[in-house]
Amino acid sequence: MLNLNLYLAEMGYMAYAKTTDNKNYQGLPMPTWETLPAPQQTAWINAAAAIRRRVVHNGMSAEQDEEITPETVEGDTP
Repeated sequence: MLNLNLYLAEMGYMAYAKTTDNKNYQGLPMPTWETLPAPQQTAWINAAAAIRRRVVHNGMSAEQDEEITPETVEGDTP
């Protein structure tokens, strides 16, 4: 059975890697999801779960999808 939070976390991690040319916040190469240490995988899974809860709770749809920028994140409140 598919663990949706795990799947979303891995997709988020891969999107982050693609956006940053596979570099972490320090500019160092990112490990693959499979070699990412468990605490970091858990953090990504928890982040995905929080986003999923919020999207489901707010009833967002694909029509509401927009490009995320630092400006939109700063103005967004949980």
